[in-house]
Amino acid sequence: MEPTNHYGPTAARKHGKPGREVRPKSTTIDIHSHVAVPPAAKFIKPHLDLATIPLAHYATPETKALNQKQEADRRSRITQYDERLKDMDDQGVDMQVIMPPPPQCYFTVPAEYAVPAIRMVNDGIAQYVAGKPDRFVALGTVPLQDGAEAANELERGMKTLGFKGAQILTNVGGKELSDPAFAPFWAKAEALGALVVIHPNGFTQAQRLSAFISTTSLAIRSTLQSHCIISSSTACWSGTRI
Repeated sequence: MEPTNHYGPTAARKHGKPGREVRPKSTTIDIHSHVAVPPAAKFIKPHLDLATIPLAHYATPETKALNQKQEADRRSRITQYDERLKDMDDQGVDMQVIMPPPPQCYFTVPAEYAVPAIRMVNDGIAQYVAGKPDRFVALGTVPLQDGAEAANELERGMKTLGFKGAQILTNVGGKELSDPAFAPFWAKAEALGALVVIHPNGFTQAQRLSAFISTTSLAIRSTLQSHCIISSSTACWSGTRI
């Protein structure tokens, strides 16, 4: 059976007028959307070990085929403007907060390659926003496998590129976000008043759900909260907006 995705209106409710006609007069902002940066993907490809990424490693062939089709279906919308802006207008969305797709965080790649790759990602996101600054604002990402480099890139993103903060994943190569190695990032995020979005991209022990893995698999937020509360390394989280 050929894999298929359905992108039309949900069948779970009735549909009336288009979004623009029924939205409030105030500005409507979509706070969760993604923009891909193909040059960064090309740069990192020789250094990317799919065996280290649960999303890619544990998915069944059927799941991989469906995810690949979904990526192909959406590619123009996450790299260009025309279809995306039409969708936004049809839905009554005035602005979007954009961020990289979770696979472009590159948290399982050695820092020597991840650092320049993530700079390319952030520069690409900033360029996209600059093309339509009335419709988009951005969050970047950081090379969190190196806490000091992550802090530096967060500061560059916010002070030079105009980002509001950063998107990170739920773990870094299996390490919890409360690991002391990441303290420089959290301290910088608090100091800058950064918004930090924690986005799932698969999860640890992913073999348990190999038939159902996708980039939107739910992260168990209570686990993250427990690490925030219990770990002695998380004092710097107290003022961070997550």
